[in-house]
Order: sequence, then structure tokens, then C-alpha cells
Amino acid sequence: MKTKTLLLLLSIMTFQVISAQTKQGNTLSADIFADAPFRMIKTDQSGELKGISVHCMIFDGDEIGASVELIGIDIAIKNASESNFGETLCFDTLTNAEFDELIIQRSENDTEMDIQSFNESEYCKSADHSIDFTAETAMFTDITYVSIDQNIWYFTFMIPPEVLAGYEDIIDIKVYFHLDWSDDDESYLRVFRYNEAMPSQSAWYRGDTHTHTIFTQNLAEVGEVLEATKLAGKEIGLDWQIITDHSCDYDNYGNGLSQNWNRLGNEVYSLNAEDSSYQLIRGVEMSVKNSKDKIVHALTFPSASSIESLNFYGDGGGDASSTDISLSQLLDSIHTNNGIVYAAHPFAEGDELPSAVNGGIWNVNDSDFLSNGSPYPYEGNVICNDLESSSDIFSNNSNQLFKSGLYGFQIWNLDTRLVNTDNDNFYDAWNVTGDPDKSEFMPLSEAENLNLDNRFMQGFEVYKHLLKTGLQAKNGNPNTQQWKTFMCAGSDAHGSFNFSNTDMIVGVSGEVEINALGRISTLAYCPNGMGEQGEHVLEALETGKTIISDGPIISLNLTNGSGDTIYIGSDNIIQQSELENYYLNYAISTSDEFGDVVWASLFVGTEDEEIEYTLTPNPGEGSILMQPMLNAIFSNNIPENNYFYLRAAVETNKEFGEDAEIYKRESEQYHAYTNPIWIMQKVPNSIAEEGKNVNNQIFYAKESVIVRFPQDILSNKISLLDSKGKLLDSFQTQQNKVQISKKKYASGIYLLQIGNKSGKNTYKIAL
Repeated sequence: MKTKTLLLLLSIMTFQVISAQTKQGNTLSADIFADAPFRMIKTDQSGELKGISVHCMIFDGDEIGASVELIGIDIAIKNASESNFGETLCFDTLTNAEFDELIIQRSENDTEMDIQSFNESEYCKSADHSIDFTAETAMFTDITYVSIDQNIWYFTFMIPPEVLAGYEDIIDIKVYFHLDWSDDDESYLRVFRYNEAMPSQSAWYRGDTHTHTIFTQNLAEVGEVLEATKLAGKEIGLDWQIITDHSCDYDNYGNGLSQNWNRLGNEVYSLNAEDSSYQLIRGVEMSVKNSKDKIVHALTFPSASSIESLNFYGDGGGDASSTDISLSQLLDSIHTNNGIVYAAHPFAEGDELPSAVNGGIWNVNDSDFLSNGSPYPYEGNVICNDLESSSDIFSNNSNQLFKSGLYGFQIWNLDTRLVNTDNDNFYDAWNVTGDPDKSEFMPLSEAENLNLDNRFMQGFEVYKHLLKTGLQAKNGNPNTQQWKTFMCAGSDAHGSFNFSNTDMIVGVSGEVEINALGRISTLAYCPNGMGEQGEHVLEALETGKTIISDGPIISLNLTNGSGDTIYIGSDNIIQQSELENYYLNYAISTSDEFGDVVWASLFVGTEDEEIEYTLTPNPGEGSILMQPMLNAIFSNNIPENNYFYLRAAVETNKEFGEDAEIYKRESEQYHAYTNPIWIMQKVPNSIAEEGKNVNNQIFYAKESVIVRFPQDILSNKISLLDSKGKLLDSFQTQQNKVQISKKKYASGIYLLQIGNKSGKNTYKIAL
């Protein structure tokens, strides 16, 4: 049963926040949406022109007095460089079967979810409208229409490729809804078509960790149906997405919390079975109480090993009352069931949930970090480090740093690079006709706490501090567990395939953003593919084998001569004697859509600082010998027996030139950031390990070296040479070992030769 209340509506009207954006309202009480992918590839794999899918949905048609009497829909298109639309696209010359094929998705009767059948609208082709509806006829005017009086009604219409022939790459779409007894409604969309796919690299799959569908339904928000969401995501260029609908909404529709949760799972598994090339993963955005008894959000994902077993841990009630579930309770349950939690939009000023819903922010509680009220180096002030309240992230276990179940933080959320603040023109945020009297998208000032860079950099500052804290904990106590943490990115899109056009409440002052599905993404490393239900994507999120990006890619790994590979997210001990064999490998990918590489850097972090090392800023692959690189970074003083980390980042820049008016800005910068690789250079105090008998091996020591060799090469002929082969000393021994002391020899590289009847064994020694 719906729990929408006037009190909550009045409260929400006062606030404008990320996680509770307002939604579009086009008629009194009911909502009419038109949507299309904001970007797509212009042609298919055969080089043939592709059509453009336009999704239409009516939501809340069942509200009192909200019945929508829809007469017909007109679709018109134009080049974005032009001001005027062409005539309405009519398909009356097609056969009925040909016209029917243009409607590729349609709603079906569903009493459980209160969905109305599209087919029963008696749609048809027409010489007057793109689509006509004739289910009913007005008594006095003979006007035909369909009365939509259930909660949800939708369809997806494919503008056929032949209609798009001859048009430029950037297309504007006008969708006009003819209504009886109400003002007509219209939506304007801008679709950017490209000749190449999103930047990609082998085994890396691009997705969105934070998205909402029709299972998010409340006064302030609604998402789109799953089948339309999957189609749009695939067209946009994603490979996967995690459905993270609000836990507090699951009692707003259907037959109850658990029934709705199971229904979502069934729909996800069914859609994946139909087409595994794009995978949906069922998760949930949990509303929970933090240490200050304030509501925060947690992205909750299933375990890769039991992807269908994630329970529903919410308690609903989010529309009119707070949840009773604490963050600690959630993490305990998730840890017990091997799930994964990433804190949703956790730290920045613009991330804080509104006081209307008793909202708050994740609390760090770390006296070594900037306290609340302190300015960030970038913009804004700290609000996530209340030292008087307990931590939401750190464990109380002395041998564990982060709380069990908490794997990382979604610090990149909601694209607000462009906003339109005019409530009267939200349906045409692009101002596609170039009307000088209309508002349009414009860059959001960096001074605004909702600015994308502002929010990201605040969150990133906290994340880097947590990386440093992890090193301090692990290096101080080798038994420390849960000392690493990862980051992910997601759009937080509610439907919104083109811009946030599902995010307005009728009559309420607000804004729309450029944000849409996939605008901000996470790339998961899946060398064996995504799996049947995205289980390998979840493995990547669990192990940190991920990159966050809004377009370009930079990947990172370490390899040695033996064919071993060290991946992002892992912690590794490398013997000092082996370090000289390791290479750091990186690869950069961009496209014309995201512009040229401006800079690429490796960042090396220790317990005290983070050092930047410049990488060659060219697309393609690069490889650097590790030991000389680290010597250069650490001034020949590479940390010994302590972990440090490596991470990489890249920035590209796109100049829009003559298309600046179409893109609504002169240029744009795009980025990618890897999760870290943690490594320790293991340096023994002496080489005294039993069985150390590797020929041509180099041994490092601070004071002395004990080299052991097998009994079968026992000999009294032992020679010490300098690095150029000059004899310095000789020994006689009847034992299978020899000790070289720094007290007698200066620092340097030496060769130890042990002769026998069959030849010589040579050991390199570094004192």
C-alpha cells in the first residue's frame, strides 16, 4: 500500500539533494516521461545505420483524478545544429505488421504491480500522429483516446534507420503527447551518435554500480522498467549494471517487501537468460541508521559465490518514517551471508541526505584527518569527521581496521557538470530550438556543493587518507585484517537515459542535471567473462579489480619474467632479490568522444605521503622496469618490509569547437582512476633460510649473508669476486655454507663462486 503523505511532500520541497532528487510531473498527479539513450553507436557491426529507441512511460496514472486520456503521440526529429523540427513522423504507409515491429517493448497487464496493458490501448498507425490510440471514443467530440488509470503504462518505439538517413551525428527528438481534458505534454531529447564504441580494453567490462528502476517508487523518485533500462544501457555502451533500488520503497507497491524483492530477482534472471551480453545484477540501496542515528545509504551487493541468495535486509517505511535498521546490523548480516557493501555517496557536503528524512553522512571519526568544519584543499568543508561520534567505518577489533562487510566507497556519484535550474523548462533542458528566452543546460559552479568535481575531490581526499591509514595499520601490526579498501563509481540514475528527466516534482522549484545511466561508470576486470549472472563482476568489486571512469581508461598491472601477473586490488610481497625482474605495465584508452590525453600519472603512496610519477601520456601500452622507477621515486631508498601502494590516473580533454553550443560548454575534462596495487619489498636481515641454493640468484643483506648450497656441490674451492670478476678473496670450508660479512667488505655487488668437479655455481651478493 502506498504511504505517500502531504507532510513528507512539504518537507521534500524544501530540500534539493542527490539521493532524493525531485521527479518530473507533467500532468496533475500523474507523470509522463519520454526517454532515449544520451549516446549510442551510429551503425551496427555490419556498418548499417541503427535506429533510435524512444521509451515512453506514464506513472501514477492511478492517483485520484490522475487518469491520463492519451489521444496520440507525435515524434519529430532534427539535426541538433538546426532550430526547427521536421514534420511529425507518420508511418501510415507501412503495413500493420511493419508498424507493429517498430514497437519493440510494451507493458502487459499486471495486477500485482498495477501495470496497464499497452496492447489494450488499441494503438495504430495514422496520417496525423506517429501513434494513434483508439480504445475509447469521446461521447460528444468523437475523439479517440486511451484512458490510462493504472499505476504504470509504457512502450518503446524504434525510430527506423531509414528515417535517420542523411541526418548529422547529433539528433534532437521531440515527443509530443496529445491529451484530452489536460494540457498537452512534450519532451525534448538530444542523442549523441558516435562512429566508435566507448573506450575499452580486453577483459575490462564497463558498468554502473548505482542505478534505480521501477522498483524505486516514492513521492520524490521513480525509475524506469527493467527491460527498457537494459536496452538503454546496452545502447549507451555499458556491459552491466547493478539495480540498487531503495530498500525503503519496497512496501510502496506490489504484495510486500519479500515478494517485491523476489520479483525483482526473477525479472533480472529472466532478462539475463534472454541476452547475457548485457547483465543486470540485483542489489539494493539500503537506508540504515548510522552512529549518530541519522539515515545514510549503503550499496548492498550479493556474494559472487551465491548470487541469488542475497536476502532483503530492509524494513520499508522510508516514505513516512525512518528505518529501524542500523548500519552495524546491516554489516553484520551482510558479513554473515558473504555479501558486499559499498558506502553510497558517503563523505562530501553534497552527499548528505536531507534533514526531511533525518538524513546524515557516513562518519569517519579519525583524529588524524581534518575535523568537521575544516576546509578541504579543493573546495568545501569537512562534514564527515565528527570526533564526538563513533565511526561508521572502522572496526572495534584491534586486529581489524575496517568493519566486516564494508568493502569500499562510492565516491563518484551523480553527474552534475551541466544543470538547468528553470522549473518551467525542465522538459527541454537542452533548449534544442535555441530559444534565447528559454533556460538551458549550463555548467554548475565549482562553489556549489553539488558540483561533480567538488563532491568527488572531497570524497577522494577521504579515500586517500583511508589508504594511508590502512598502510599504517598493516605495517604496524602484520596480523591486521580488513586493512584495504576500494572505490567504485555509479550514476545514481533514476531511469534517466538522456538526462535526469525523471527527477522533478510537479510545481516544485528544482533543477535537472545532465546525469544519466552510465555517465559515471566502473570497469570490472573479468578475464573469464562476466559470468551467467554477473558473478565475475561481483568478484571484481569484492577484490578491488576495478577502475572508475567517466570515459577514458587507464589500467595497471605488474609482471615478472616468470609470467606472473599482479593485478589491481591485490596485496603482494616481492622479495628484494626478485624486484629487478618486475615491470609496471599500463594501458591508456580514449576516443574522439573523450578527446586527447592531457596527463597520465602513477601515484605511489606510503604511510606518510603520496608521490606522483609522470607516465607517457599517449594512448596505448607502456611498460617500465620497476626497480629503477622506484629508485627514482624514493631516491634510492625503496621502503623495506613495509607495504606501499601504486595507483594510476589519466585525464583527457575534449574541445567541442563549433559544437560548443550543442554541448553547452566549450570543453570537458574526463578521468579514470584505478584502485591500488599494494606491494611490500621483502628484505631479509640475512640470507639464512634453509635450502637457499638458487644458482645465479642475487641476495641482499644489511649486515651479513649466509649462502647455503647443496651437499652435491660441496667444495673447498670458494672465491669472492667483485662485480667485474676480479678476485678479492678465497675460502676453504668443508660445510655447505659460507658467510660474507659487511664488517670486512664494503657495500656493493659481489660474486661468490663455488667450484666442484662438474663446474661452478655463482651467487650474486649485495651488501
